[in-house]
Amino acid sequence: LTTDQAHALTSVQAAALSSASVVALTSAQAAVLTTGALAALTTSQISAMETVDLAALSTAQIAAVTSSQIGALTTAEAVALTTNQVHALSSGQAAALSSAALAAMSTAQVSVLTTAATAALKAAQVAALTSAQTAALTTDQVRALTSAQAAAIETVDLAALSTAQVVVLTTSDVAALIGAQIGALKSDQFAALSTDQMHVLSSTQLASLSTADVAVISNSKITALALNAIVGLTTAQVTNLTTAAVAALSTGQVNALLSSQVGAMTSAQFQALGSSQVAALKSSQVAALTTAEIDVLTTDEIAAISTAALPGLTTTDILSMTSTQAQAFTTAQFQALSTSQADAVLLAYLNS
Repeated sequence: LTTDQAHALTSVQAAALSSASVVALTSAQAAVLTTGALAALTTSQISAMETVDLAALSTAQIAAVTSSQIGALTTAEAVALTTNQVHALSSGQAAALSSAALAAMSTAQVSVLTTAATAALKAAQVAALTSAQTAALTTDQVRALTSAQAAAIETVDLAALSTAQVVVLTTSDVAALIGAQIGALKSDQFAALSTDQMHVLSSTQLASLSTADVAVISNSKITALALNAIVGLTTAQVTNLTTAAVAALSTGQVNALLSSQVGAMTSAQFQALGSSQVAALKSSQVAALTTAEIDVLTTDEIAAISTAALPGLTTTDILSMTSTQAQAFTTAQFQALSTSQADAVLLAYLNS
């Protein structure tokens, strides 16, 4: 066929071409096929096209290719697409690519998918992306991901994201990540999360963090944690919080902590708490305090313990106090103590 003859092929004639005839097409002939003729080709004919012929198609021709035809592309044909052709793929066409074909594409090809095409990818396609392809996504593409797509990212691929990519994940995307995905984040990635992203983390997600991740939670980030999420931190994770992060906890967060979390704090961490935070402690939390934590209470902090929380103080706790600490109880507090607690306060005062 001459190029003029190839250009003159009707839809019916194009559909009637044998696979051998399609294979025999030259790049010049493929480039002049009308969009109607091209769209009429069967999926078998499309998959029989030479890669050089496919690469010769214009973006207008690519736009005319049906989703079914795109789905029939072999991995070799997908790899042969130019970046201009990939950029021209519609949402429907992108979603029609086989997972194998998409995974075979170069990082340069994947990075030029439009945001609409990126958002149209099925979860299985996102899961099929390689770490290199995931890392090649532009920040606009990452921002365009749906929560279902974010949830489909393999943990090894998630760890390949740059901090610039991580920070543009929507809060819906972050909330959709399972614990294993959150746990796969490297310390620099976790440290890059915004306060809005931190706020949507669940207790299950927090429990999945590595101790290294917990250690990089900054003052501003820890205050963003939701009250019903902070209880997810394990006692091992709590001990890895910096004293600055502990000192930044809101009174509401302190009050929400589990007794085991409060009891797990090191003396240095507990010492970092202020009077207002100590005042927020519940009786069950006070009961969980270790003698090491009791020992670092300042006189102001002892005076700040609420009368409702005082029943949590054991006589052992009180007897470990210094005379100065024992004198710090206010009149209202002393009146609220049980007889055994009051006796212990007097003994602490006399014995230290």
